[in-house]
Amino acid sequence: GNIFKQGTVDTYLEVQIFSWDDNITSTIPDTSIIWTSSSDDIAADTIWNNQHKKGKRLKITSEDISHKATFNCELIPSNN
Repeated sequence: GNIFKQGTVDTYLEVQIFSWDDNITSTIPDTSIIWTSSSDDIAADTIWNNQHKKGKRLKITSEDISHKATFNCELIPSNN
C-alpha cells in the first residue's frame, strides 16, 4: 500500500524499471538505486538520506515515518 496509519507501518517499497515496454529491473544492480525520504522533518530526512539506502526493495517501518513522508528512488547510471 501507499497510505498507512501512523504507528502501523511495516511494508516494502519496490521499483520496477522499464525501457520502453521491456521490464529491465533484473538487469540493474541494487547499488544503482538510491532511496531518499522527504517530510516536514528536515533533520530526520537528512539522517535517513545519509544512510544511503540502496536496492530495488526497501523496507519501511514506523521508525522511518514520524508523520508524513514521501519516498523517492533514483536510478544512478553505471559508468559502463
